[in-house]
Amino acid sequence: MRYTLVFLLFIVHTLSFGQNTWHREDEIAVKIHGIKNTGQLVKEIQSYSFTNNWSRVRVAFQWINTNIKYDWQKFRSSKKLKYTPDETITKRKGICSDYALLFKHVIEDLGFETVIIEGNAKGFGYEQGDVFYFPDHAWNAIKDDSGKWHLFDVTWSVFYFDIDHEVMIYDHLPVNKKWQLMDSAITKKEFERMTIIPKLYIEHGIGLKRIKEACPSNDCALAQIFNLPTNFHFEILELPLLEKFKIGRTYKISIEDYKNCKLYLQDGLRTKKLDFKNSTHSTSFIPLHPSHL
Repeated sequence: MRYTLVFLLFIVHTLSFGQNTWHREDEIAVKIHGIKNTGQLVKEIQSYSFTNNWSRVRVAFQWINTNIKYDWQKFRSSKKLKYTPDETITKRKGICSDYALLFKHVIEDLGFETVIIEGNAKGFGYEQGDVFYFPDHAWNAIKDDSGKWHLFDVTWSVFYFDIDHEVMIYDHLPVNKKWQLMDSAITKKEFERMTIIPKLYIEHGIGLKRIKEACPSNDCALAQIFNLPTNFHFEILELPLLEKFKIGRTYKISIEDYKNCKLYLQDGLRTKKLDFKNSTHSTSFIPLHPSHL
């Protein structure tokens, strides 16, 4: 029986990330020291002049993300006592609910309407296909001046600053479907089937439209992209899968949108050139040894 895996893989020649439009805000967040409570943090942020109110949200997000560390001891404890926002600042640590509460408190004091969202997230310890039985994460939504809601997860990273809801839904599922911000809400079972989108896809401008065209079911195995330092004169791409190969079965790899290049598959000690036809590089191979899995 022949099994085919088709990968939508975009490889960019310049592997530098897009310009950070928040340079000044991020620099300000780094400069803010000696904060002992939320009132002091809000006052410090308000002392700076900005042309865009959203800039204050960025400074608050970046300060919390940079200065508050994840409290792994509390995470592993059976008794997760809630920290107040000021306690989180004093302790300089907390879990997701502490991050979300602190962010909410600061953002409200800065004049924005915001809520804490509870739900499931494909975070620490998650493996593809895991089933979620109860809410295990908390993040935020903030309303802008036009009345539009935006999503944030200050616990995770700056990638989750004002992240597109169509990207967020791949690894964050709210208990309240309203906060999916989707025209058509997905179910928990659909969420559990959906693969995580590698962050480099989004950061390199690879749109969800192309991913959905290649994988309408949302549960395909997607390849990760790893880059070498820019002084290398060649690129090596390591493609770990989100599912294991089966020994003896035939697989096909198809790589689109990488013109003017030759691609090779390193399979153990063997190197095989991918065929190029109709703007697509492709090859078939059969894993013969567990070391290939």
